[in-house]
Amino acid sequence: MNEAEYKAAVIAAVTCARMLAQHDIPALLEAIDYAESVGPIIDPTLWRNKAKAMSEDRELLLAAGSLRAFSFKMRSA
Repeated sequence: MNEAEYKAAVIAAVTCARMLAQHDIPALLEAIDYAESVGPIIDPTLWRNKAKAMSEDRELLLAAGSLRAFSFKMRSA
């Protein structure tokens, strides 16, 4: 990786972090937790069909949460 590629990657990561700071990721994770707790009771078929996607969404949102937290850290520095 050369210097230009490095700078482009860092700028892209910072841009993503700033975009994610606008979203309430903890609330999205809470919504997934809630859906996983009541989904099997309320609509087992729908829950079964969406469980894998929700798990993948959680994994992505957890990673996004780290970038979001870093964005807030950058703001306060």
